[in-house]
Amino acid sequence: MSNFLSGMKAPEVAILGGGPVGVSTSIQLSRWGIPHVLFERNRVPTQHPKSRAINVRTMEIFREWGIHDAVRAAGMQRPPLRFFGRDLASPWDHVMDSTNQYGELDDGRYSPLTLLVKLCSQDALEPILRDHALASPHADLRFGWKVNDWRESDRGVVLEATEIDSDRSCKVEARYLIACDGARSKVRKRLGISCEGEDGIQEAVSVLFRSQTLAQRLGTYSAFVNINNPETIGNAVIAPVDDEGRAALLGRPKVMDEQPFDMIDWQRQLHLALGDPQAEIDLIDTRTWQVAVQIAQTYRAGPIFLAGDAAHLMPPNGGFNMNTGIQDIHNLCWKLAGVLRGWASPDLLDTYTSERRPVAEFNASEAVLNFESHNTSDTAGNSSFYRREHFIHPGLSLGFRYNDGALVPEPGQSPNARWTAGEYHPNAIPGARAPHIWLERAGERISAIDLFGSAFVIFGRADNPAVADVLAAAESRGIPARAYTVGTGGDYAVSEQDWGTLYGTYSLVVIRPDGHVGLRHAELSPPTAQEIDAWWDRLTGRKTPSARHDRHPSHMSAAG
Repeated sequence: MSNFLSGMKAPEVAILGGGPVGVSTSIQLSRWGIPHVLFERNRVPTQHPKSRAINVRTMEIFREWGIHDAVRAAGMQRPPLRFFGRDLASPWDHVMDSTNQYGELDDGRYSPLTLLVKLCSQDALEPILRDHALASPHADLRFGWKVNDWRESDRGVVLEATEIDSDRSCKVEARYLIACDGARSKVRKRLGISCEGEDGIQEAVSVLFRSQTLAQRLGTYSAFVNINNPETIGNAVIAPVDDEGRAALLGRPKVMDEQPFDMIDWQRQLHLALGDPQAEIDLIDTRTWQVAVQIAQTYRAGPIFLAGDAAHLMPPNGGFNMNTGIQDIHNLCWKLAGVLRGWASPDLLDTYTSERRPVAEFNASEAVLNFESHNTSDTAGNSSFYRREHFIHPGLSLGFRYNDGALVPEPGQSPNARWTAGEYHPNAIPGARAPHIWLERAGERISAIDLFGSAFVIFGRADNPAVADVLAAAESRGIPARAYTVGTGGDYAVSEQDWGTLYGTYSLVVIRPDGHVGLRHAELSPPTAQEIDAWWDRLTGRKTPSARHDRHPSHMSAAG
């Protein structure tokens, strides 16, 4: 039951929504060889900059996909400066250089990539993602198509769709549906999945315009200008979005509390923000949006999953939401591949919510703190008050970890452990992102993270016979796995000091396909065959207690 593209296998997964998270889902499924179909109403990528902050973890994922150079070239070519003042014409209260703030953090110890946030507007990012996704033989990407209806079936989900502005239609059956259909997700609402959080914290505006005044005043297009002028504009941010003079005025200028939106003269408001009534301004677009915190109670209902804005919304301060969404699907897709290919239990899919929802909660709480600090002045009425974690958050980007899910916890490991946004202490405890460490072979140096992404990776000392035993057990189950030995006589040379600091005295570490530590073994005696089997059971969901996931969870509380 499919009108799938000629010559392609019937889709096993359907994706609803083709923004950055939806198209990233396509890319990740293709990497696992999973045929899939994506439906997106818009034929062309967004013309509005929208999200633009890409953190180091997302850039590591783009590196895994082979597109990080293209993203880097499409974005701002230098780290942003942060300006704080009453407007662009007045003396600055404060100027913050991101590179100085990071200091020695950004010296290659924690990632092969810079820890500084990369600025690449969504209208520049989406074409890169689309082109990469379209190149896969596993993907049927239907841009300009609307899903009219969907229903669950005995074999998964059936979708009926029509092409906009034509009479073409199709009916597709897939085993799973991933809903990336945005903040107002119709899929989430129809499933009855409620959200926790606060809707409508603030109605904000995004005013897209073009002006050369910014470059003349700032000396760079890579910047954020935090304005606080209670006499004119109020609180707002001006964010240049490219090297051609486009910028966005973001926030809630005080005029929005004084006049109906359709009566506001945005040219005048921009002149107030620039501090120059004579500045040449080309007004491109004006739109409102809701600042909200909404976290879905569950990310799964039977064969249907939520990702991106459909699963979580948070204030834009810090730029966390899109990064969280792309990291969602990086977690989900290897699990779907395992279930579809038979080497993982369907129970593994329950770990998607238990692993990713706490990350969204943490990121949302940080975004709220950033939002509150942005809307606060210091005691003198200046705009120099800010949270350092708003801009410098290596712990949020790299230090998040999973406490309950597809991992083998260690004795004494806290199931409620949390991390901090502003500090990152690399650690190979199960559930954490496997620390970056430089490996050398035949004079070539690579990062350990370059070995992750398409299989489980087993790291072990060269003299540890358990490495071969763990690999053999995986292969006997059909689990994709590779083994690498490190240290003297191993596949890769490694700094003993660095290994001891990052991976401890552990002689065997298993890394999941998404780059998170699944388990580590430090016992002097080798693991038994039964222990190894139990490890793989846990990592592939075969003995993971199955959480309750009602398909129509009416028992859930209403959104707060």
